[in-house]
Amino acid sequence: MDHIEVEEALKIVNKLKNNWTFEKKPDDSLLIKGAKIYLALKEIIQERGYQAISLKDVEGMRKLFNFPPAMVFMLISDELNICTIPENDALGAVTQLMVRYSTGQIAAYLEIYEFMEDAILLGVPDYVPSEIVQGTIKVTTSSFGKLGQGIINTSKIKTGKITLCRLAGFGERYVMHIVTGEAVEPPSWEEAGWSPIAPQLPSILFKPDCPVEEFADKVLSQHYILSYGTNTGVIKDLCKLLDIEVI
Repeated sequence: MDHIEVEEALKIVNKLKNNWTFEKKPDDSLLIKGAKIYLALKEIIQERGYQAISLKDVEGMRKLFNFPPAMVFMLISDELNICTIPENDALGAVTQLMVRYSTGQIAAYLEIYEFMEDAILLGVPDYVPSEIVQGTIKVTTSSFGKLGQGIINTSKIKTGKITLCRLAGFGERYVMHIVTGEAVEPPSWEEAGWSPIAPQLPSILFKPDCPVEEFADKVLSQHYILSYGTNTGVIKDLCKLLDIEVI
């Protein structure tokens, strides 16, 4: 980041001010810091030809930079058009690439927050790519516990028919969990730990085409990869070519 000029970072900041709706006006210093991190990572990504990237959040960016990486993820996803996922989730990134190659979509990640009788609350604690945003991109400033303040996304996620999938390893074999269902508007909720008033995080209420208990029995990770439409067939075909068992 040391050689990134402030003027270069300000070009990114000014673009964001035009494209994002800020629910709370952040300090420019916060935006400049995020832009500098993004520009430094952009050099590495383009130099090495990465098609997906993961950054460690709580024990990485927040702890070492005092900066939650949501803003950086949004810039990488939207400006460079590559897959992003937090917490060094390597197999999550591979799942994203499989979905990306087979559907052409950005393959956003969602986390499982709560199982209900006939639905599952899926959301993110930080960001979503603009491709899956319904309406305008909304952001705010907030902090989680004693961790540093940063920019987080509070946009609404598109609803409709979706396909969720997740790759996992078992010894020398891999399995892919695929499930389809309907994404509908979520109820009002909040994640414990945010400074009050807690942000309304991007989320959906997922109503799977199978019983919730059946889905829960097969869950392979807290991160699942989203694509819109029924994409089971093409993902299964890719799994067959790669000798991956589908469950």
